[in-house]
Amino acid sequence: MSAAPVLTAAGALSVPSSPYLGLVPYSEGDAAFFFGRSTEAAIVAANLRASRLTILYGPSGVGKSSLLMAGAVHLLREEAHAATDGPFAVCVYRSWLDESVRGLREAARVELQTLAVEEALPPALPTLAETFRAWTERAGTLLVVLDQFEEYFQYHPGEGDGERLTGFAAELARIINDQRLPVHVLLSIREDAWAKLDRFEGHIPSLFTNYLRVNHLDLGAAREAIEGPIAAWNRTLPSGHATYSIEPALTEVVLQAAAGGGLTLDSSSENTQLAASHGNRIEAPFLQLVLERLWSATLTEGADTLTLRRLEALGGARRIVENHLLEALSHLTPPEKDVASDCFRFLVSSTRTKIAQSATDLAQWIQRPEPQVTAVLEKLCSGEGGRILRTVATDSERAQSTSYELFHDVLAEPIMAWRGQHEQERAQRTARRRLVRVGSLAFALVAVFAAVGVWALIERAHAERSARQVQGYNRSLEAQINQLERGNGKSTGVVAALDGENRRLTAETYRLKTTSSALEAHVRGLRAKNRVLRHAIVELNAENTALAAMIKDLGEANLRLGGTLAGLQDDQVSLQQTVRSLRAEAGERTVELKTLTSQADALERKATELGMGQLTAAAGSGAPFIPPQPSTPAQATRLFAVPEHVAGSDTMQRQVEALEHQLARLLAQQARQTDAATWLRRADALLIRERGALVRESAQLKQTQAALESQNLALQRTGTRAAAEHRRLSRQAAAPEARNDILLKQIAAQRRTNAILQGRSDGDIASLGTTEQQITAVRRVDERLLTRIIPPVDKLLAAAREQSLSPVLAGLLSLVAYRLTPFNPDDPTHPEVYDALWLALDRLDAKAARYLIAPSVHQTGKLGTTQSSLIARALCEHIERGLTRAEWRRFLPTRASYTPGLSQPCS
Repeated sequence: MSAAPVLTAAGALSVPSSPYLGLVPYSEGDAAFFFGRSTEAAIVAANLRASRLTILYGPSGVGKSSLLMAGAVHLLREEAHAATDGPFAVCVYRSWLDESVRGLREAARVELQTLAVEEALPPALPTLAETFRAWTERAGTLLVVLDQFEEYFQYHPGEGDGERLTGFAAELARIINDQRLPVHVLLSIREDAWAKLDRFEGHIPSLFTNYLRVNHLDLGAAREAIEGPIAAWNRTLPSGHATYSIEPALTEVVLQAAAGGGLTLDSSSENTQLAASHGNRIEAPFLQLVLERLWSATLTEGADTLTLRRLEALGGARRIVENHLLEALSHLTPPEKDVASDCFRFLVSSTRTKIAQSATDLAQWIQRPEPQVTAVLEKLCSGEGGRILRTVATDSERAQSTSYELFHDVLAEPIMAWRGQHEQERAQRTARRRLVRVGSLAFALVAVFAAVGVWALIERAHAERSARQVQGYNRSLEAQINQLERGNGKSTGVVAALDGENRRLTAETYRLKTTSSALEAHVRGLRAKNRVLRHAIVELNAENTALAAMIKDLGEANLRLGGTLAGLQDDQVSLQQTVRSLRAEAGERTVELKTLTSQADALERKATELGMGQLTAAAGSGAPFIPPQPSTPAQATRLFAVPEHVAGSDTMQRQVEALEHQLARLLAQQARQTDAATWLRRADALLIRERGALVRESAQLKQTQAALESQNLALQRTGTRAAAEHRRLSRQAAAPEARNDILLKQIAAQRRTNAILQGRSDGDIASLGTTEQQITAVRRVDERLLTRIIPPVDKLLAAAREQSLSPVLAGLLSLVAYRLTPFNPDDPTHPEVYDALWLALDRLDAKAARYLIAPSVHQTGKLGTTQSSLIARALCEHIERGLTRAEWRRFLPTRASYTPGLSQPCS
């Protein structure tokens, strides 16, 4: 068998190289090979056409983009060609890294221009809403699909702060809230990013009114996703080409592997049997990955059937996943592999099952920057990384970052095997690098030690030469010091008097400086206090202004909350009325169901007498999947010792420095003694001028001190008044705050009550729907039974009217028809049984018949008005025998078994 030919398809659809796409999302051109989601696609398409805003959400990897593109969008484009309620266009946008407003506007222009083929669309206006209004007036309704909407929040975090929306967020809210604008929007978002939609809460009133959740495939849909693409592929083959097929046993095994169940082999046959129930959670990407590999292996071998033996030859689903894992990890750089290996340690439990962890926790545990960890995790979630991981929904109140888990439990074992091998290789790389560093260090140390040895020999010679020079220099310094000490005793008495005066002036100047310093310190303190008081007054004024504004806002909020509470109370009354009306209607439907059921039972009994079967129905349900709760590994702390500082010294150098300082001091003393008198006279004159300046400065500081003290008192009084006003406003603001708290609690309680009533209403609606379905089913059963019972009854009535029959046999036949008729014998719309009874009685006893009723034909065809039971009782008084076997077989269906009791209608 040759490989599959390369074909082309007409229209927008295309023929891929395989009926299974693996982990690549389906596009609109792959719609012919997209199976298992027909119901969901129809629901999504209907919601998009009927509602202004629809939110489609689900876990990562569930197939939201495939459902939209190959399912709903493809379906809508087909409906657009035959739409009878007006033209519409479908616009899909998902490029959130770029400027979103401009990108969506251009994408919408392309789609709407296909509707307005005769004329060009007008230029764009300042806002998207105005632009779409101008375009849709000429073209028609616009259906906008915003796929992968979680990326918008990632790339545009600053377009909403809760109070005000900007950029694309403001444009989107304006489009959705404009009820006159023929634009419908669908947001497709991952389940773990649901909380980010709070950005629009308060700006889009109908935000969470209409939402749809995409679940994993059930067994029926998964089986269709396996077998449907093969049939679609065969339809694309040219005439006469051999078709492809898949073994049923292989389908069951792949389903079991995707559901996480076990597998056993029946030793008595070659058929594989499932060891456990499948469950209700089949992951489509896992199916696609295994089937794509099987398809490739089948074509390579030239076969035309996907078999279980070929799956076993490939090592089974687990080996296929392992190979996929190794191929995906090979695209990572060595540093990224190290990060992935460290993260896998906490994403797989000791029992080889997946555990969800947040990026923040993983970054902290492996001691790496969170952006670096997040980048690697996101790469492993994408098609580039083979979809090894996926994001999961978390509690939005506690989660600080996105959480990640393995895409499937079957990846746990191969991931841990890869991690062990990678850690061994990393340890070997580390040991080789350490060995290289140690060798380099040893070589460097050898070179250093050799250089130090040479340097030590050279420095030893220099040190000996320097020591001889320092000793000669020290002897010269000692000679100079002795000479200076002998000359220092001269002129000491000349300076003594001036020195005493200088000390007196210095003491007085010191006292004035001390006083001035104290005054300056006091003035600085007063200035600081005044600055504090001024700042406090400014803050109190600002706080008082804010309190006054808050009191106004609280009053307005009180009015809004009161209106909200009144609206919720009105909603409660409406919901209560709805619940009462629903329960009343449910009661009526229940009574109607009981009546129809009793009628159906009677018809069943009559059909049983005529040899006809019964109708039955059954239903089932499934249980939801509850994921395991993640555990958090313990955190370890490493402590590092800090080395102490090591100090050094040079005794000879300190001796030289001490001698130099002593020489400088003696030279300075000699200069002072040489010109001491002149210096002291100048110093005294300077001290006298400084004293006068200090006196004047002290007086000025005292005046400044008095002014600042006065200002301080005024500021204290102003601060006291501002604080009193602040306390008054605080008390005034406390009352509306308390009222608003009460209203908020009442609103919360009212919302809970309304939610309970809404739940009851939903339950009553569901119950009413079930009752309606039961009523419809019973009516269908009644209609089927009527179509079976009416022909034999009509045959009996026709025979009873034949004049050739004996009156007794005609009476017997009319009595059997009276017993088996599916209608009320006295029903004026079906008078045949009534008339047959009376005519039979008239033939047997005309007097008795006319005693009961004078015959007169009414407009309904009925001979008269009385109870048919009276006529039957009178008729039985003239009939003593029952139907014979021959008469039974002649007038009744062959399926109606003859019994003596049934043949005696008057017994």
